[in-house]
Amino acid sequence: MKCHLDTDSRQAFERYTQAVSYVERYRISGRKDFVDKSEELLRKAQGDDPGWVKPVYLQSILKDITGDAEAAIRELERFSDFPDTFFALEVKYNLGAAHYHRYSEAHLNEASSSLAQVYGMRVLLKQPEDFARLKEHAKKAYDLCIAEAKSALRGLDKWKRSKSFESDRGGAWIADEIEWGATNAIGFAGSFWTDYLPAKARIPILEQSMAMFEKGLKLRPNQWATLSNLASAKMRLGYAFRAVEQVDKGECILSEALRDIERVLSPSVRPDYAFALYERGRILRLLGRFQDAIGSLLKLRALPPEKRDVSPATFEREIKRAENRQTYFLREAA
Repeated sequence: MKCHLDTDSRQAFERYTQAVSYVERYRISGRKDFVDKSEELLRKAQGDDPGWVKPVYLQSILKDITGDAEAAIRELERFSDFPDTFFALEVKYNLGAAHYHRYSEAHLNEASSSLAQVYGMRVLLKQPEDFARLKEHAKKAYDLCIAEAKSALRGLDKWKRSKSFESDRGGAWIADEIEWGATNAIGFAGSFWTDYLPAKARIPILEQSMAMFEKGLKLRPNQWATLSNLASAKMRLGYAFRAVEQVDKGECILSEALRDIERVLSPSVRPDYAFALYERGRILRLLGRFQDAIGSLLKLRALPPEKRDVSPATFEREIKRAENRQTYFLREAA
């Protein structure tokens, strides 16, 4: 069957357009029923014009934005060699975003079109015992992330001022996705980078990261990844304030972090999201609620391996910290 980017079927086009509107409403509200409605319309649009790639393509993107990155990768790879240049670039971006959401090193290596987010993830301090060696590599990754993110935003600004953007039906949506990706990368790279710094030096960077996540939430309200990152930044900021003897302020921010991560774990968003369960456990431990922390972290053991975005070694280490009633973050505050 010959595939095509445009359709002559008015019914297929109208159903696809309505499906896109439901995707937008999902991004604003986080309500899963909008995803169901969109998927049903996309299936019908595909039946109306089986050779039209857009309905199938949007279904693939839906897999990623609702948390099934593995399925999204499998489906998006079918479009990676599509001959149309602009469509191919769009596919490459979304495929990179899906690889990024799988977190593992192999997937990060595949996410070449989301370089800023890839570099940002590589700032993450995964092994505190290798702190001195990793700090140098993390600084390089952090600098690359910021440079790539700013480059993406400059390119986005140039594209938005071009005639091709004005004529692109999906341009505004893709533009928001690119801006969200770049601001999210700046935010979490900064958040991760502070793990290498003395407590006082962390505070202004974490405040900037939180501002980036708040900006991202204006583009994609109630978005699970951004909410998780915001909670992580607040967790770090609360601990930093506590470490510089602003205890009450630190405790208040840690409580805010807990509220944010529990929004992610609500039934309407991602109740079994492994990373959020892990962060919830860490936040509870820092608040001194050790049994609650252990309860959140133990849920990770029950998840199937493919659903764990946190390695067993990492969450088992965190369980041990909670059992030992430890209230430092990754290491004692400097």
